[in-house]
Amino acid sequence: MSFDALESQGSLLEKLTASLETKSGYHDERLWKPKMGKSGTGSAIIRFLPPSHGNELPWVQRWQHNFNVNGDKKRLYIEQCPTTVGRKCPVCDANTELWKTKDEKDKALASYRKRKLKYFANIYVVKDPANPSNEGKVWIFEFGPKIFEKITGAMKPKFADIEPIDPTNLWHGANFNMRICMQGVYWNYDESSFGTKETLGDFSKDQLREIYSQQYDLSEFTRAEAFKSYEKLQQRFEDLTSGYNAAPKLDAEVRFEEPNFNSDDIMPSSSSVPSNLKEELNNLTTSASNTGADNHDYFDNLMGSLGD
Repeated sequence: MSFDALESQGSLLEKLTASLETKSGYHDERLWKPKMGKSGTGSAIIRFLPPSHGNELPWVQRWQHNFNVNGDKKRLYIEQCPTTVGRKCPVCDANTELWKTKDEKDKALASYRKRKLKYFANIYVVKDPANPSNEGKVWIFEFGPKIFEKITGAMKPKFADIEPIDPTNLWHGANFNMRICMQGVYWNYDESSFGTKETLGDFSKDQLREIYSQQYDLSEFTRAEAFKSYEKLQQRFEDLTSGYNAAPKLDAEVRFEEPNFNSDDIMPSSSSVPSNLKEELNNLTTSASNTGADNHDYFDNLMGSLGD
C-alpha cells in the first residue's frame, strides 16, 4: 500500500471496524516501550500508523505463554504459542487436560499457564518525556488487550454522541495520549485516551510519505517459521515442569478462567474477529493489495480524493 493510495482511500474506519471482532526478542531495538517515572506514573503521546508492507491491518496478533514454574524465576517458560498460526501447542493441550479434571488446583494451574494475547503495531512517537530521543521516529509497539480496547473503542464508541474515528488515519486520525499508573504491582492504562482528529504533526504530504515509508513489516511476528515445532516446545515444557505441577498461589494474575481454546480450536486469533466480518475485511485487503505492485503504488492510488 503506497502513501498516495492511502490518502485517496480516505478513512479506513469502516474497514477497521469491520475487523473488530518477531523479530521477537528482549533486545529488539525497533521496539518502543513507555517508562514509568519515579512518581509511579508515566506518559507519552504516540500515533498508531496505517497498514503498510501488504499487511491487512495496522496491527498483528500473537499468542504467547509466559509463566514461572512453581514460582521459581529461574524456571521460566517464555515461548510463542503456535496456535497463532493454526498449529497445536503442548502447553494448551496440557491446560485442556488439567481443566477437564475439574479439580480446583488443576484449574488454577491451567489459568496461570494459559496463553496471553499480544498486539504489534507501527507507531510514530510524538512525545516521550522519559526518552526525548525517541520522538519523531517510527517504532514497533507491543501492547496488550487493554490498549487494544482503547483503539476499538475509538473506532466503535459505546455512545451514539461520540464520533467514530479511524485513529490510524494520517490525516483524520488522532494521537493516543498514554497515561500509566500503578494498580497493585501492574501497570494500568485506564486513563489513556485518544485526542481530537488532526493531521499527524500537521506535516506535509511529503513528510507523511517519509514517515509511512519507515514502517516495519509486521508479518514477521506471525510467520509460521517463527514458531517452534510441537516437539521442541513439548520438550522444553516437560524439562521445566517435570515434578513441578503444584498450583501457584492465587493472585491478580491467576483467575479460575477456562482456557480460551479447546483441542479442536487451533485458530485462536479468529476469536477476536466476528466471523460475519472476516469476508468483508478480506475483500477489502485483497482489493487494496491489487491497486499496485508495491507500497508506493498503493499510496499513490489512494491520494486523490483528499487533494494536496
